Amino acid sequence: MDASPAPASFELLYEQYYNYTSRTLRHFGVPLTDIEDAAQEVWFAVHRQLAQFAGRSSYRTWLFGIVVNVARNRRRASRRRPPPAELPEVLVADGPDPELTQLGTDALMQVRRFLEPLDEERQVLFVAHLLDDLDAGEVAELLGIAVETVYQRVRVLRRSFRRWFDEQQREGLA
Repeated sequence: MDASPAPASFELLYEQYYNYTSRTLRHFGVPLTDIEDAAQEVWFAVHRQLAQFAGRSSYRTWLFGIVVNVARNRRRASRRRPPPAELPEVLVADGPDPELTQLGTDALMQVRRFLEPLDEERQVLFVAHLLDDLDAGEVAELLGIAVETVYQRVRVLRRSFRRWFDEQQREGLA
């Protein structure tokens, strides 16, 4: 758990956690074309609320909560307007192997398809613990549940994901 004292400045917090918040926004399905704007919303909120941060949780847990709120608000807003045409997730560039990049993109799309019908609490649990690697204590704090409950629900989610994935493979969708 990240129980360190407050960073010296907003800038230090931004430097340490910007990539984390952007990645987490992506896990919650914020389109690649909207990540910069969503991250900016997160960091505006952080800037506004940093002085009130009481240290009752780790910075990662606190930031995760802000990310969840921003992603939720963006999802609600997107339901009210037609989605813009998205750029392809993988663009040709000098960089990593395009096939490996596509495999990663496909895997992320599989996870998103699994997460989509889940209620928000199970989405938060899956992303926080299984994708963003928050420990069970941080997830328990974030959701306001017991650590044992986190472990139990994670086991259920893993089994559900495995069954869902196996079914997708049988149907040729994976």
